[in-house]
Amino acid sequence: MSSIRNLEPINIGLVSDVPIRLEGLLSIFDHPALEGNAPLCPKTGALPELLVLPSIEYLVIDMHEWPGGLAILDSIRRARPALRLIVIGPEGNDELIMESIIAGARAYLDVTADIAMVRQAIEVVTGGSIWLRAGFFPS
Repeated sequence: MSSIRNLEPINIGLVSDVPIRLEGLLSIFDHPALEGNAPLCPKTGALPELLVLPSIEYLVIDMHEWPGGLAILDSIRRARPALRLIVIGPEGNDELIMESIIAGARAYLDVTADIAMVRQAIEVVTGGSIWLRAGFFPS
């Protein structure tokens, strides 16, 4: 007889003011977690609302919506130092990727990332690792 572990759901904040992007992010959670993994539960809302929820351990943030870019990552880091960030930003900007990771992001995806890739990045980050696109090696 196999033992069944009671894994607590992992709450992940999703920050996007663009309805179509938010729907895309929410669709990532349509499929159940793989066997042995905790379920992933999306929580939506404005950034200030999500930052005060202690149950949020991870945050997916779309950098396209923040004109300050890295400044928003810094402000999140000051407010919630232990929060693990998954950043979606412009493609082809290796400097921004490195600066995002230095600012505390645990994953950086560009806007061309499909649903499967975003889900994979979330699972890698919730598993305790850092996710970067294949072929990214800073110089």
